Amino acid sequence: MKTSSNNSIFKTVMKNLTALGTRQGAALKKAYSHISSVLTKNQIPFRTETYRTALPVWKKWSLKTEKGAIPCLPTGLTSGTITNAYALVSSLVSSRYFLDMPHVNVNPKSSIISRANFSFAPSLAISRESLKALCNARNIRGELRVEKKMQDTRQILIGNTKNPKKILFSHFDSVGTGAADNASGTALMLQLISEDPQLLNNNLFVLDGNEELSYDYPVYWGRGYRNFEKKYARQISKAKRLIVVDCIGYAPTEILSKGPIIKLAFPIQKINLLAKKIVLITSDYDTLMGVYHSDDDTLSRIKKRFIDEALEKLKMLLK
Repeated sequence: MKTSSNNSIFKTVMKNLTALGTRQGAALKKAYSHISSVLTKNQIPFRTETYRTALPVWKKWSLKTEKGAIPCLPTGLTSGTITNAYALVSSLVSSRYFLDMPHVNVNPKSSIISRANFSFAPSLAISRESLKALCNARNIRGELRVEKKMQDTRQILIGNTKNPKKILFSHFDSVGTGAADNASGTALMLQLISEDPQLLNNNLFVLDGNEELSYDYPVYWGRGYRNFEKKYARQISKAKRLIVVDCIGYAPTEILSKGPIIKLAFPIQKINLLAKKIVLITSDYDTLMGVYHSDDDTLSRIKKRFIDEALEKLKMLLK
C-alpha cells in the first residue's frame, strides 16, 4: 500500500481473519482459505505446505465453589480435576514455573478472561473479577476434559525458497480474536507483498498456521516455525536476516534484536546460534497483555498510524 492512502488488502485481511474468532480447527482452515484467495486474486504466486500437528480439542470445562459456578476457559492440555490443593497463579509469570501443575490462572492486566498461558496439567483461566470469589471459597473443584487430536495445518511460502537473502515470519492462527496477535502481522506482510512484488525475487515470506498451540514439550508454542527450521535449515543458515512480524498496530512499533521477548516470539531450536540475525517487529508488550489471548484483541485496538509506522520500518529492514 501507499501508506498515505491505500491499505485495502490490510483492511480486508484484518476484517476477515478477526471475524473468525479463535483461529484453530475449522476456523483456521477458513483463515488459510481467505489468505490464499487474497494471494490468488492479486496474482501473487505461493506454495502451500501441509504438516501434521497435535492440537487440543476441549470438550468440557467448569469451575465451581460452594457458592456456585465461576466463569472460566480451558488452558490445560490434559484432562483432570483441580481441587482445594490448587495453585492460583498469575499468567504474567512464565509458564515454566507451573507447566505441569494443576492450577487456576488469571491475567491481572486483562478485564476479561485471558488465556495467556497453557500447561500440560489440568488448568483453567478466570477473569480478575472472579478472584475474590475464588479466594474466599472454602471448596473449589475444577473439571477439564480435553482430547489430543492430530490435525493438518498449513504453512504458506511466498517468494524465493531456494536462496532467500531475508526470511520473514508471521502466523495467522490465534487464541481469541487475535487482531494484534497476529492478524496484524499477516495482513501487513500481504499488503507489503502486493505493494512491491519485486521483494519476492530475493526474500521469502512465511505465513504459518501453528504458532499458538501444540503438544511440543516444554515449548508448546512456535511449532510451525520449528517445522520450517527443520525443513529449510540451509536457507535459514545462509539468510542474512530473519524477521519476525508479530503483534503490531496497537501501540508504537518496536524493533527488537535481543531480550526475552525474542525467544517468546520465535522459539526455534537453534535460536542461540542464529540470535545475531533475528529481528522482531512488534509493539509494547505490557500494553498487549491487556488484551492478550482474549476476545478484547479486536480491530478497534489497531491504529492506522501504528500500522503505517510498522510498514515503513519493515521496508527499511528489507533494503
